[in-house]
Amino acid sequence: MEELLPQKIKLIGRDEELNQLKKYLDDAIVGKGSTILLSGEAGIGKTRLVDEFLNHSIANNVKVLAGSSASDIIHPFLILSDALEKEIDQPLFQDQEFVSFRAIFAVNRSGLLVAQASSETDDLDADIFAGMLSAVQDFVRDSFDSSVEQRAGLGRLEYGDMTIMMEHGSHLFLTALIQGNEHPGMKNLLRTAVKDIEKDCGEILESWSGSMVDMTQIQDEISALANVKFQVRRDLVKISQEPPGL
Repeated sequence: MEELLPQKIKLIGRDEELNQLKKYLDDAIVGKGSTILLSGEAGIGKTRLVDEFLNHSIANNVKVLAGSSASDIIHPFLILSDALEKEIDQPLFQDQEFVSFRAIFAVNRSGLLVAQASSETDDLDADIFAGMLSAVQDFVRDSFDSSVEQRAGLGRLEYGDMTIMMEHGSHLFLTALIQGNEHPGMKNLLRTAVKDIEKDCGEILESWSGSMVDMTQIQDEISALANVKFQVRRDLVKISQEPPGL
């Protein structure tokens, strides 16, 4: 049996409310659960009434799980997770998770795919995808970019929970697919990768014969990118509310 709460002064004037709580407890024991909201001004004895009811519950071999929250805390289900974490000895909701680029494509200025990497099995046709992206960027550039060099390109597209992020160099652009949460470091890493590839492989890209053997260094570069994991805050809005291990 759990240890009873410390006894305070005798509860006075709350027999009706206490008896009503006891009735709800009896209903819960036989499978008729309910939610009870206890409200009122500060100092009228809400905490004392709850303590008396909890002692009654514990004395009747009822396991009591307690949790708390506050109006300025935005963590979802905090009362439930606070109560259940003590029982299962682990966090009920992990608020951090690791994400990676779903796929990365290196596309040259002619719209040809020169390298690709993925962190998961994907049925996306990389060549068709690269060609379509190149065509869309050409359309946008021709329609809106009046600069002489016309090296600008799309930087981002979004569809549902999918983000397509692009970083451009002189000879190629990298396109990364991100599904779900995005880490700010993803864009920075993609930008750095483009600079490194341009520096190390610019001459090869300039005179590329079409042999994929020449693209080995670029392939290794983006394969490493696909394996990088970023820690982000987990979206808890649609997670399962069923606690593990119970």
